[in-house]
Amino acid sequence: MRTYAVSGAGSGIGLAISQYLRKAGSQVIGVDLHEADVIADLSTKEGRLGAATAVKKAAGDGLHGIVACAGVSTMVPGRLVIAVNFFGARDFITSLAPLLHTEGNVGAVAIASAASSHPADQRLVRSCLEGSEEQAVAAAGDDGRAAYGASKTALVRWVRRAAPTDEWAGAGRSLNAVSPGLVLTPMMAEANAAEDPRFRERYPMPLHGPAVADQIAPLVAHLIGPENSHVSGQNIFIDGASEAQVRGDVIW
Repeated sequence: MRTYAVSGAGSGIGLAISQYLRKAGSQVIGVDLHEADVIADLSTKEGRLGAATAVKKAAGDGLHGIVACAGVSTMVPGRLVIAVNFFGARDFITSLAPLLHTEGNVGAVAIASAASSHPADQRLVRSCLEGSEEQAVAAAGDDGRAAYGASKTALVRWVRRAAPTDEWAGAGRSLNAVSPGLVLTPMMAEANAAEDPRFRERYPMPLHGPAVADQIAPLVAHLIGPENSHVSGQNIFIDGASEAQVRGDVIW
């Protein structure tokens, strides 16, 4: 039986991923602020340390996969967006990476966003990747919208930088980002994304329109599953062709 750790497992995409993996016969250690196996606040360093400690205890002989799905929307202050969406996700993965098995196909997925295909505040992106958390959080201030795009862009860049390294590829571990478009989750309902024409214009979804969380789970499960031997370092859009429509021929 394979064992996975999933943050943001209490609702939305994280809950759908957890349920999908469990139905396939895997053990899932869910992490969230509530309604999870491990209750933890990933917006703080202390909360991340507590989450890692609890997951390690629950994992027994190790993990086969890690999914960093916990996130917040543009509706909260930018400083919280950066703390959760970038540092919370990155640290969740890196703190648990040593638990990944050394045999077979294992790996991690960071849930990013189609926002990673849009222009972002590069100063804030660099603060996430190159500065301290305190500096990045301070730079974000209250602007949740700018921080959201920057946090997801930084997360994707971290994935791409880390994936080829000795810690990941060199150790036989895959590392990918998955970037959903509009998904009908409680967080998106809070932002009124499905009804707001600004969201529809920014994230058009020519194929079938907005998704539901259950439609994201199979892709994530494949990337951390036993069949994935070579997909790594990728930002995979699952967005109904939104990124293709927005960026057209731009593939670099």
